[in-house]
Amino acid sequence: MTSRPPRLQFRTPLKSCFYIFALGGLIVISFQDTVLFTLESDLGNHMILEHTLFFLMGYLGIKTSETILKIICASIKNDLGDYHANDTSWQRNLMKHWTRIVRYLFMINRIPYIPLIFAIILLTFWHVPKVFDYAVFDSQVHILQHLSFILIGMLLFLCTRQLGESLTLFLLVTSVGMMILSGLVLALANARIYVPYTISSHNVAGDYMLAISIAIAVICFPVYLIRRTLVHIRPITKQS
Repeated sequence: MTSRPPRLQFRTPLKSCFYIFALGGLIVISFQDTVLFTLESDLGNHMILEHTLFFLMGYLGIKTSETILKIICASIKNDLGDYHANDTSWQRNLMKHWTRIVRYLFMINRIPYIPLIFAIILLTFWHVPKVFDYAVFDSQVHILQHLSFILIGMLLFLCTRQLGESLTLFLLVTSVGMMILSGLVLALANARIYVPYTISSHNVAGDYMLAISIAIAVICFPVYLIRRTLVHIRPITKQS
């Protein structure tokens, strides 16, 4: 008799459960017309809170997908262990096709700067005043805009994972610079840049951006540098 291989077990950590529930909560929020109407009634809420909502959905979508795929792969491998090597079950075919897809994705993602450039182009495109106004008035284009921001969140997360600290520092510095520039333009605006919103809404949105950029520069940036410094120092102190 041939011994059956040990069954794989995948325990979902608490952090992964949080990702799943957080993504579910954001999806529920994104389908609430009242919430979206409230966010889109003000330029600052629209450009900061709503866009951040969809960026997070992209990030959480990647993390949740990884957790679900680990569970599915462990289940499939357990099922495959119950069959003979020459068996052509649907699980074996699924694993074969999935392996090909993953290899193809890795071949595409050899140059991580391409997704980063694509994300920047998408983000810039949707903030062009005429394009932004058209997306506000056309519901179908507005849905496409939301889907694009989810894609941007996914692309940025994948880029930061592959490029590491260099890209994270780049995003922190560039986000501060872009928000300061955009915040000054909106805060000092005397005419409508985005037609659906009032001049006062432009000014308030500019104040929001300036406040957030200062918070990133004063709090987030130093905290990140201190955290990364401690990560590099700990192995050295342990060796000494």
